[in-house]
Amino acid sequence: MVEAVESAEFRCPFCRSTFPPIQESKTSFVGWYVSIVLLSVSLALFISCFGILIFWVPLCFAWMPLVFLRDHWSKCNSCGIKLD
Repeated sequence: MVEAVESAEFRCPFCRSTFPPIQESKTSFVGWYVSIVLLSVSLALFISCFGILIFWVPLCFAWMPLVFLRDHWSKCNSCGIKLD
C-alpha cells in the first residue's frame, strides 16, 4: 500500500526534494511465519481427525498476521531512498 502524506517543510536529506515522503508497508517476516504456523496447525488438526470444528479455529485466524504484523517506512517521493 502506497500513500502520500502531507508534511510541512519536509526536505529529503539526499536529493533535497520538498515533495512529501511516501509511506509504504509490507507484511513482515514474523507475519508470514505466524500465518504459516497457523495454517500448519489447522492442517494437522484436519488430518488427525480431531473434528471439523477444531480445524476451523486456527484457519479463521491465519490471515490476521498478514494484515496486522506489517513493517512501515517512509521513502522520498523523488529519489526513492528509504528515510526511516
